[in-house]
Amino acid sequence: MKMMVSTKNKWVVIKDYDDALDKLDERTRLNVISKRYRNDTEWSDFNTLIPALFLLIHGLELAAKGLLVFLNHDLSTNHDLMGILGKLENIDSMDKKLIAKMYNMLGFDTENSLMNKFVSSNNVIQAKSIHVDIRYPFPKKDTTPINFEMFKYNQDDLIPEIEEIILSIDDFYDEYLNYIRTEKK
Repeated sequence: MKMMVSTKNKWVVIKDYDDALDKLDERTRLNVISKRYRNDTEWSDFNTLIPALFLLIHGLELAAKGLLVFLNHDLSTNHDLMGILGKLENIDSMDKKLIAKMYNMLGFDTENSLMNKFVSSNNVIQAKSIHVDIRYPFPKKDTTPINFEMFKYNQDDLIPEIEEIILSIDDFYDEYLNYIRTEKK
């Protein structure tokens, strides 16, 4: 996600024409242009955002399950992240700020967030298993494939939300480690 921000999430690349390309045959010229485009857009949302969001949400699931184990509670064996977070909320010694940060990272509390747009445009998706739906985009036989349009070709419009996600990851990481270190004593 940091690379997406630093490369400005490009998907349209406009450059001065390279006269050296005229000396190449058409197939080689197209290969060179194609390779340059892939290099220039390597970190763009249409290449990286869907896997990055899957990893983010899966990481939250693992962090939540880690907290359950750390607090000596039964480990949830499903992928119902909302259920796992609900279970953590019911533990008296659990830091409620940390749980709030996890919910915040999912983005469901903000109407215009990527996640809300994603869930609302795909009526087959449930918030509790969103990362499974991202990972397996054909949920059931004879259903419509999942629509990932809101994750692609956003260029500059997406940068502020990605920057916010990056900050919330860093903030959550620090809070998570602090909680573990404090509770361990």
